[in-house]
Amino acid sequence: MYVFIQRNSEREPQILDYQTQQYKLFPVIASSLVYKFAAKWLWDKYSAVTSQLERGDLVQLPELHAMACCLKAVGTSDASISVTSCRLACGGHGYMNCSNLPNIYALITATETYEGENTVLLLQTARFLIKSYESMQMGNNMSMLETLSYLERYSSLKRLPWTTTLDCMASAFFQVAGR
Repeated sequence: MYVFIQRNSEREPQILDYQTQQYKLFPVIASSLVYKFAAKWLWDKYSAVTSQLERGDLVQLPELHAMACCLKAVGTSDASISVTSCRLACGGHGYMNCSNLPNIYALITATETYEGENTVLLLQTARFLIKSYESMQMGNNMSMLETLSYLERYSSLKRLPWTTTLDCMASAFFQVAGR
């Protein structure tokens, strides 16, 4: 990649050594890893739900649909933003066809409308979340839906003293997500 190789002169550090470049590119690298793991999780979930469907078990199908909608909508939107960040990090070179970033940008932005426009997909995800929350409020057990377990944990969480432990941070995220 351009920022790993390019130097403006022999005495200058690599472009990626500049904090402003790191500020632009490290979040892109981190989010790409997050989406890779999320896609693997979704594929595993798809395989499990497919097996359940063969047995006539439809319980986790709505969760799979909602998570696929959400991951597609959020992932493609973030990808468009990320390609723009990469293009800007390369300066004028990012706009040249030899960088391939203009082609990547055109391909990535088109994914925001493949298989459904992102607003519709996000609304489908929101509908699933609202229905699930209402179901939990009526006393239904949601523990079989992995992605909704935070809703049950949220109702039992109290205000916790803040520590920097991973358990405390995870509890804080559960509380924020539950609100």
